[in-house]
Amino acid sequence: MKRFLTLLVIGIVGLIVISISNATDVHAEGEVIVVRGDEILLSAQLLQNGTYGDPVPDQVISFYDAILDVCLGSALTNQEGYASIIWSIPSNHPLGITPVNVTFLGNESLALASSSQWAYIHILSRSQIIIEHYSETLHPNDYFLLELTLLNDMNEPIAGAQVSLFSIASEMASSTTNETGYAFFMFQCNLTWSSLGINDFLVKFEQSLESHHSEAEISLQYTVEQIESVIDLDTSLPANVNLADTLEFQLHLETHEGRTPNSVLDLLINNALFDSITTNQNGDAMVQISIDSRFFLGPNTVRIEYNGTDRNAATYIEVNFNVISPVLLDTKIPTNVVLGIDNIFRIEVSDTLGRYIPNSVVNLHDLLSGEEMSTRIAYSLTYVDVPFAFKDCIGSHSLEIRITGNNYISNTTHFQDVVVWSQPNLVIISNSILGYASPSQGISFEVKLKDHNGGISERLIELKGLDNETIEIFTTNSEGVAEIHLVAPVIENVYVFTLFYYGTQSGLELSANLSYPFVVTRVMPVTIQTDSYEITPPAQEIIVNFMIRGLNGTYLKDVDFSYTWNKITMTATSQENGFVSIHLPILGIGTHILHYQTKVQPTIASCYGNIMIVVSEADALAAQGVGVSGLTLSILLSIIIVGIPLIYKRNIIS
Repeated sequence: MKRFLTLLVIGIVGLIVISISNATDVHAEGEVIVVRGDEILLSAQLLQNGTYGDPVPDQVISFYDAILDVCLGSALTNQEGYASIIWSIPSNHPLGITPVNVTFLGNESLALASSSQWAYIHILSRSQIIIEHYSETLHPNDYFLLELTLLNDMNEPIAGAQVSLFSIASEMASSTTNETGYAFFMFQCNLTWSSLGINDFLVKFEQSLESHHSEAEISLQYTVEQIESVIDLDTSLPANVNLADTLEFQLHLETHEGRTPNSVLDLLINNALFDSITTNQNGDAMVQISIDSRFFLGPNTVRIEYNGTDRNAATYIEVNFNVISPVLLDTKIPTNVVLGIDNIFRIEVSDTLGRYIPNSVVNLHDLLSGEEMSTRIAYSLTYVDVPFAFKDCIGSHSLEIRITGNNYISNTTHFQDVVVWSQPNLVIISNSILGYASPSQGISFEVKLKDHNGGISERLIELKGLDNETIEIFTTNSEGVAEIHLVAPVIENVYVFTLFYYGTQSGLELSANLSYPFVVTRVMPVTIQTDSYEITPPAQEIIVNFMIRGLNGTYLKDVDFSYTWNKITMTATSQENGFVSIHLPILGIGTHILHYQTKVQPTIASCYGNIMIVVSEADALAAQGVGVSGLTLSILLSIIIVGIPLIYKRNIIS
């Protein structure tokens, strides 16, 4: 990872910005820390000290090593004012802090004065860890040995340094190097901090700024092995086994040191522990297993496991055989199977004992349309819900159901007759009110009767009221649309009108309905809509536009509208289409709240709210007539140029 140090200096007529990057991910008190032999990038930016701080291209920037009093190189600035060199730090460079000087000699023709800058680099010697010897292969309770030498980049020993040994993230041990840089580790191997197989150690020496030595680390691997154990069968087993059969076989356990008596063996059926046995004095054991509900159809595995000891390795042996059974299948069909949507069919699949069939896949095939769907039954379940969409036509379909995925089952194909219906839907596509209406107000809306093929024409739509009485019957046009016109009741209350389509048995169309609730009231709630405000610095004002609309769908004219800005309350009146535009003075920098509300009127309810308006520093300065130069001078110390837009919009915060 690269590190960057950036220093800023303001010159008389110029600015140099220095960046130093290296590959060492360390730093101390603002210093850049590097190692001898590294290549680092020295970069400087030359800026003309003026209104905009423009980069100055095609100027010579020189870099100097103040310790060795040598020029490290020079480069021309590019179009962004940057000049860079690569410094390969010599392997014999003095250690410690090295000042680096960056100088621009000036350019009279461009009226640029000279400027310079300093950066400080802490140069370290590259440390290295040499592994002399270590234990690469161990058994539990053996001793781990490690010998190493710690050297600097001149191959000189680093004496009196602490070297640590880590296993994963924890420190195992530490040792101090002697006068020859030698360190030694020894400790007992166990399975608390190590594991069987390949393990990793990290040997690490921490960086020392006092002695100017860099960090060093090295990884090594070692293997922990146990003495091999073996389980042998003394009896052969059949490839296929039927339910209710009994498996019987003899085995023995041994290592290269001989038979292993009085050892516990775990018996697992399909990875589930069901029994344990113990070897006799000769290391032998007899196994008897009943083939019952613990076994699935298809491949089954009996696994005999020996967990081992600290010294002896764990081992196991597996015995594989097959169990065969016909399929029991049952299909649960939805009450109404609808064309063009996913209908959920529950398919129950099991063996003769009602158990899960491993890897079983349910395949559905519509013999009329050719549509297919396959779904795997989840592990341990005896059913699956299959979404299946019938296409092309309504009417009678023949559904083929096949069970695949397991080679140890029979009776796998079944057929099911299904009647497919069309499911129309009623949808409101336009509406003249927003959930409220005035007494006797005319209400109109359009509804569309459609199914998966689109609009359904020449169908009767029945409009009913609260007491389920029929108000009127409408007929859909060629696009399935019916225009509904009604008059709101006179009495204030909550009303619900319901639209019904009763479907057709002969056409295999299901029924559909749609309820529409609304409130009849003489005092109409209103909504005040606005989504933006506009700050206009030249006019020193903020323009906010509102739209006042009744929830019965009408835009309200001549509504008294009041608003409070900077603790001053003012009024306005809505115009045509409910439009209200207000002009506010620009306040100080910050977030200000504009409160507003409509006045209560005999037929209009009051509505109030607020929005947050943010005035930035640029807005305030522009409104006060401060130009770009003034703004630039106010932020010169941070060398940031800010452009001020004259007119722009912001989204409302709330």
